[in-house]
Amino acid sequence: MTCNHIVHVVHGLALSTSPRFTAAIAAHVDTSEPAPAHLEALADATWGDRNIYGILLTFGGGAILHQTKKLALVVDSSMEAEGIASCKAAESVSYAREILRAIGVHLDGPTLVGTDNLANMRVGSLRSAPSRARHFMRRYHVLLQRVASGEVALRHVGTEHMAADFLTKWLPKRKLDACVRYATNAWAHASA
Repeated sequence: MTCNHIVHVVHGLALSTSPRFTAAIAAHVDTSEPAPAHLEALADATWGDRNIYGILLTFGGGAILHQTKKLALVVDSSMEAEGIASCKAAESVSYAREILRAIGVHLDGPTLVGTDNLANMRVGSLRSAPSRARHFMRRYHVLLQRVASGEVALRHVGTEHMAADFLTKWLPKRKLDACVRYATNAWAHASA
């Protein structure tokens, strides 16, 4: 599937209008373009020597929430760590959607929650059953309810385009710059 890469300028802000849902299990996020006008969340986690997760919520072309937090428990796999990050991102999306609804912003359809862990996406969006993950499946329960209600859509975002990576790990300068530009809508500042 091809998509037209268009950047619009709205009220002085450069905003991406590239389609996000390119297939049933993937979302197209391009960190070489500005963040979109609509609400979206990207979540990432690191486990092993550093058990942390990062969440990036964007709306109106830039970050409205970004956070890095230590996982409060020991996890057994990257899927489990990424699952916690996705659950926390979906929780933040619920709050943001409620605030936007209260101020009169109408949201069509579910909000993207992007993860770069394919196993996490498959289990968290009911695309496959966990085989060795039963011990932590209870944590997915609220995320699964949010997916089932149509509030969020958990989709895979390739690691090369995961804009929340800078919140959880050291990155090469080129990717770090792309992530920060995406989160801060630096395109608007460059064109001013």
